[in-house]
Amino acid sequence: MLGRFGSAHRSDGSSDTGASTTRFPTAVTGTATRMSRTRHPFPTTGRVCKNPGVPVRLTIVTLLAIASILAACSTERDVPLDGALPVTDSNSFETLIADSESPIVVNLWASWCVPCRSEAPLFTEAHRQLGDEVRFIGIATEDSQVDAEAFVAEFSMTFENYFDRTGEIKAWVGSVGLPTTFFVAPGGEIVSTVFGVIDERRLALEIDELLLR
Repeated sequence: MLGRFGSAHRSDGSSDTGASTTRFPTAVTGTATRMSRTRHPFPTTGRVCKNPGVPVRLTIVTLLAIASILAACSTERDVPLDGALPVTDSNSFETLIADSESPIVVNLWASWCVPCRSEAPLFTEAHRQLGDEVRFIGIATEDSQVDAEAFVAEFSMTFENYFDRTGEIKAWVGSVGLPTTFFVAPGGEIVSTVFGVIDERRLALEIDELLLR
């Protein structure tokens, strides 16, 4: 029989993935795997450089000035404003998807992520066509509130979007990069995950399978 997006399902339960007829915008294919919740460490390295030719007093004054500037910038960009995206973390998000009675498509993105920008119109269009059947959720990851809000507005993302400053949900789902998209059955079971940019055909087939469960 024909699946939700025109993919042909044989009587033995398999599907012909070459028959997708969706009209979503097209992006580059990502790598799909079954979901793994293995946490990945994110080690960081850095060094403190000292210039012996600079007087200690001047060095301290300079560092205090730089710290003051950075603090001002951080305050301006990271303090939630009116209408800012709701903040979430792995625990609250796990509860959110577990309580959902609808299937969910979750997309992890960031405004600074070039591939995320290429696939954003795809999710906007998919939500426009299927929002009554599927719940779409975006997670702004390792971003600033200001830039995340601008991204949502730029791509007319009218579906739910949340803010995860530290990338906790990305680690929880077993991803080490962006974008990442995962598909959730009603009740919170993650049934499939795509690491990297997802294209129109793959998104259609994954949603089709989600709706047939």
